[in-house]
Amino acid sequence: MKTLFSTLSFLIIAISAGFAQQNPYETLKESLGSEQVNPSVLFPLEIEGVKVTDAKVDYRFPLEEGKSELILTMDDFKSLESAVFKFDVTDRAKLIEAFDAGTSKGFTVDFEKDGPVNFCRLISIGNNPDEAYLLVGNEKQAELLRIVYPKNSQKLIQSLKIKLENTLN
Repeated sequence: MKTLFSTLSFLIIAISAGFAQQNPYETLKESLGSEQVNPSVLFPLEIEGVKVTDAKVDYRFPLEEGKSELILTMDDFKSLESAVFKFDVTDRAKLIEAFDAGTSKGFTVDFEKDGPVNFCRLISIGNNPDEAYLLVGNEKQAELLRIVYPKNSQKLIQSLKIKLENTLN
């Protein structure tokens, strides 16, 4: 009886650990230190304590000073968080390695591009994800976005993949 109870308990613990998901922010905090990972909310906007959710706001990635063609329309998303990593403080290779390590924890790569200067990775869980993580960088800095989708997000993630392919290829 004790053996059966012990085996059953071990099995429950193993299954619980398998379902526990760790997001890329948590993985990066473990690898880089929590002082280097400080996400901030980009959308919904909050102005003087009032949440603005009906505004038409575009977000232009800071890949090229004022010229980046990678633009997201924020009102397509339920929420959007950002963490910026400056490579004079954070090691670029360590950031990419830590992000890729988080990919193995249930996330799949939806888009990946590594160039001599710019890099990009889009990851999510499942075919119709509730959230996705987008890491985009150049030689000076990188930005990690946590994108939370409204229900039925398959079209939105496909649109984002097409936008990334057209902009970064």
